[in-house]
Amino acid sequence: MLIKAYEAPVWSPGLIQVILRMEYVQRKFTERIPGMSGLTYHSRLKRLNFETLELRRLRIDMLLVYRILFSFVRVNSNTFFILKNQLHLHSHKYVIDTQCCFRTIRKNFFSNRVVNLWNNLPASTTDFTSLCKFNQFLSDNYLLTFCKVKF
Repeated sequence: MLIKAYEAPVWSPGLIQVILRMEYVQRKFTERIPGMSGLTYHSRLKRLNFETLELRRLRIDMLLVYRILFSFVRVNSNTFFILKNQLHLHSHKYVIDTQCCFRTIRKNFFSNRVVNLWNNLPASTTDFTSLCKFNQFLSDNYLLTFCKVKF
């Protein structure tokens, strides 16, 4: 069964131990592919053109934020995000306002956990003109800085 673009952000784990357990499944799978057993996990991923599962979830999160803000999905974007009206010198014009959270579990909800990653997109290099161009911008180097687990 394929995961739809909106399903991964709903259940994306926040705890490092859960992220590691999920990554373990892909790690073991890639070890069993003929010719891959002697390679490191990152070498296997590179050779197979795979990403870590955490990196893939971050990319899906960012693409869903884009789809919501630019009306590619039929939801009211104000339900999830409120755009700031002010422009800062070093940020892009689609900065999301941070919502106050009093419970830890609420911080891991999609609409809260993506704010920092989205707001820190570099204004000078991020291309918001199309979903395709935005996806091309989302380099692994940028997303890796937000990964909780470093392999």
